[in-house]
Amino acid sequence: MIQSIRSEASARRIRLHGSAGRNNHDAENFIANVPGRPEPLHGREIRRYGTQTMLDAFPDLKIDVHGIFGAGGKVAVPVNFQGTHVGAFQWFEATGRTVAYRSVEVYRIEGDMIVEEWAAPGLISLMQPIAPTATDC
Repeated sequence: MIQSIRSEASARRIRLHGSAGRNNHDAENFIANVPGRPEPLHGREIRRYGTQTMLDAFPDLKIDVHGIFGAGGKVAVPVNFQGTHVGAFQWFEATGRTVAYRSVEVYRIEGDMIVEEWAAPGLISLMQPIAPTATDC
């Protein structure tokens, strides 16, 4: 399974465009532990929605994977994201600004399926470039 994740990560590193929701390794009962949410979200559609939301806002989004480390049925994937903010994201309209941020994604694996994810994105690095400034008002 780690090799499969490595292959998927390599493909995503090149470019995500058009790939939303096409992960055949997410379990039907996938669990997403999302920052800012008191409880996990459930279902494969949650990940598809998250991926599509990012691609709508940052269609040129690129992911650079800096390694994959596994132990005890879990893998950690440190990544850098970069893209241009050309669509609405969260409560911010498109700015045309470039966003770059880091994240550590941790996946729990059962068999050949990803059953749970913990994402730890650098939210300040993600949101600060797209937040309105005094000159935007």
